[in-house]
Amino acid sequence: MGRESLARPTTANGPIRTVKDMRSDIDGLDLYPPDADDLDVTDDERQRYHAIVTSETFGRAPDLRCPHYLDEQGGLCGIWRHRNGVCATWFCKHDRGAAGQRFWQAVEALLALVERELSHWCACQLLYHGAASEPANPDENVSAWDAWATRPVDYYMQAATLVDDLGWPEIQVIAGAELGPLLDRVRAAYAELQPSAARSPLVPLRRLVPGELRISHRGPHSARLVTYSDSDPVDLPSELLAILPRFDGRPTDEVLAELASDGIVLTDELVTQLIDFAVLADP
Repeated sequence: MGRESLARPTTANGPIRTVKDMRSDIDGLDLYPPDADDLDVTDDERQRYHAIVTSETFGRAPDLRCPHYLDEQGGLCGIWRHRNGVCATWFCKHDRGAAGQRFWQAVEALLALVERELSHWCACQLLYHGAASEPANPDENVSAWDAWATRPVDYYMQAATLVDDLGWPEIQVIAGAELGPLLDRVRAAYAELQPSAARSPLVPLRRLVPGELRISHRGPHSARLVTYSDSDPVDLPSELLAILPRFDGRPTDEVLAELASDGIVLTDELVTQLIDFAVLADP
């Protein structure tokens, strides 16, 4: 996250103001909200969340927005021009269902590692290696961070300057050996989303069973299923829901042929969508 991430010219409450206002606990690696030790989810909050999801108001109620949300240009962050890894990769719904979620979860894990290691690297550079203009510290008994504690904004801005000068090869070195497997995970999840991945020809070779399903609503002609995510239910025609048990672990081409003999034709595209949204899954 470089200076471009910090710059917020569109709002009076830019990140520097936000850092000062939020500051109840800041150290060389992170910025913590007030009462950070009291952020465990309570039973009441769990019940409220369940009620929100059940009523399908999640993602729609303005009073549940992030406290740093800015209602500008379609929605901006009050701290970062470019949101951090957690916020940038979390979505209520995905065009490709669970397949899309797997991709963004892989990206989140990658960004979390990079952010963590860059934070550690910046701290080492600023606190111990004299990479920037250090605050006056005449007392040798005062720790390196205590000497910066009264200048948290300067510290973060200088850290941003350090990161701005890094290219991807340098970041890979700083992130270390953990980065490789996470990159492979992102590439694999991304390839799964591509049309060129030739997923349809693979459908007949798979052995599928119904996924973990919960019916949240049932109408005269359709049912709403909760599969991979409470916030991304899928509506299925009752006729399609009724034939899901026919997928019993046999080769899919055998199941599809059996259904076709009964006058029920399911395209590979439809089966792929059912797989994407975890309506059908591997045994």
